[in-house]
Amino acid sequence: MTQEPKEGPTHRTDTCSTCRFWGVVGFDDPVGECQRGPPAATPREEDLVASAVWTVTRRDEWCGEHRKEADWAAPSSAGQERA
Repeated sequence: MTQEPKEGPTHRTDTCSTCRFWGVVGFDDPVGECQRGPPAATPREEDLVASAVWTVTRRDEWCGEHRKEADWAAPSSAGQERA
């Protein structure tokens, strides 16, 4: 008797790497920044200045707000004047 494979991180297609809000930090990096929400301010003690950072995730992680590029329609040209 064979069992169906359980859904898990390796079987998901809605991961950070396929989300319109996510981008790699470096060339072919396994981690990236999620830009779904605003960056978080983080104080830096060495110069008493705050910086803003995006949430860093791995490409195989997922959340409940995944959006593929295809999920977003191109802006409508209705209402635009012609030249």
